[in-house]
Amino acid sequence: MNVSNFFITGGKGVGKSTLLKALTEELELTKDLTGFVTLPYFEKEARKGFYLHSMIEVEGNDKPISIQPDEVSCESIRETFETLGVDVLIKSLEYPEKHVVMDELGTLEGEAYLFQEQVHNLLSSPKIVLGVIKHKEHPFLDAIRQREDTMIYTVTEENRDEIKEQIKQDYLKRFSNK
Repeated sequence: MNVSNFFITGGKGVGKSTLLKALTEELELTKDLTGFVTLPYFEKEARKGFYLHSMIEVEGNDKPISIQPDEVSCESIRETFETLGVDVLIKSLEYPEKHVVMDELGTLEGEAYLFQEQVHNLLSSPKIVLGVIKHKEHPFLDAIRQREDTMIYTVTEENRDEIKEQIKQDYLKRFSNK
């Protein structure tokens, strides 16, 4: 089976999302992207959770996917994944753009089964998925890691530049004919 899904994983704060953004820019894909990114939101300079931002126009964009009541815990807002998240993924399948960004897949969507189903639909489609996947064991994440059509790259602060070049080479080798 041919690989068409490329995911970056690694420890917290090693630059996974930064690396993904650099890859999309260096591969000149920024105008050919659908999908989503997750971004932190703050109140009085304290992070209070994350929200989902669609790369394409959708109703109700930028909704919270989690709330952080304190510095340690994080509570999922499953409804956002099941509504906005599912909408973004379905529209990403319908759009003509061939590249989909998923930054990031993690444990917050562990009980968002419609969202998980749409993620797998996209991963099985002809679309090229570039994403970040949390470095934790979880049935949803493990199922993605075990897919034959998916490559996982583990980034550290020490190997970040090497990994970026490896992903670029693998991507270009795979899609230079398309």
